[in-house]
Amino acid sequence: MLITVVMPCCNPPMHHFEKVLEALRRQSLPPYQWELIVVDDASKDPLEGRIDLSWHPNSRLVGTDPEREGMGLVSARLRGYELGQGDVFVFVDQDNALRSDYLQGVADIAREFPHIGTWGGQILLKFDEPDKAPEKWLQGALCTRQLEHDIWSNVINHHDSTPWGAGLCARREVLELYRQLVRENPMRRLLDPTPRRAGFGGDSDISYTGCRAGYGKGAFKRLVMDHLIPAGRCSDAYLLKNAESNGYSSVLHAFVDTGSAPFPRNDWRFWIMSSLRRYRMKRMEWKKMMASRRGQWNAVREIRQDERPLREYAEDLHRKAEKLGG
Repeated sequence: MLITVVMPCCNPPMHHFEKVLEALRRQSLPPYQWELIVVDDASKDPLEGRIDLSWHPNSRLVGTDPEREGMGLVSARLRGYELGQGDVFVFVDQDNALRSDYLQGVADIAREFPHIGTWGGQILLKFDEPDKAPEKWLQGALCTRQLEHDIWSNVINHHDSTPWGAGLCARREVLELYRQLVRENPMRRLLDPTPRRAGFGGDSDISYTGCRAGYGKGAFKRLVMDHLIPAGRCSDAYLLKNAESNGYSSVLHAFVDTGSAPFPRNDWRFWIMSSLRRYRMKRMEWKKMMASRRGQWNAVREIRQDERPLREYAEDLHRKAEKLGG
């Protein structure tokens, strides 16, 4: 079994990026059992000549966009998939430091659970400035995940078994089906960050594709990574912007899947119950809920008033990707 590690990046903070590469260098899985593809998605200061991959005998650094505009995370991941030879792909973000046994665990899980098409693991937060870390109950917005036991399911809407983008593992068969779906509907390229907008949901889109093909999805305790968090991501402003982007993306994902963008609930019963709940909620909890609703409303208005700009942008990203084969 060959594993392909795909690392999409764009303007990575080098003090984090060096830690991510060093964590890969320390993997216990022998290098001949995995390959490394770093996809530089139009960094302002290109990574070529700035990073050293000579320690890995089967590694390469590739770019995505000769026009230096960038194509976004979905397209960068698919570019890595197109170039990779692996049976299983592991997507590592530019701020994800894998524990030394992560890739060995991926290989073991792939053999032990042939019915699972996508999976992930534990995501632990490592703050640059721990004294600025948000309260524990807010840290879920920073993509942390701690597991007491393994969990898997083949039910699309079973949230606890859905792997997250950090350290996401996917079988080649699932990614091939996913690539076909993206080609049929370029709007899927907007479900993760692009140069013009934040986005969430591309990782779930991959997992749901696997479920529709008959595979399960899961999260495994033995897989552990450190998510490197700069101080700027700990502010209330960042967390609220993150919540708004999540709300927007939830509507966009529903629209991509069903062709419908329903308005969020807005009846008097909802607002009465929300007002009663507000007195039991923390200030940031209420603000996050309102930010998410604001994102949902913005998405519905944008889609219902005129979805053409969104489609045109998605198709532009698609054309660029097709030129490169991604």
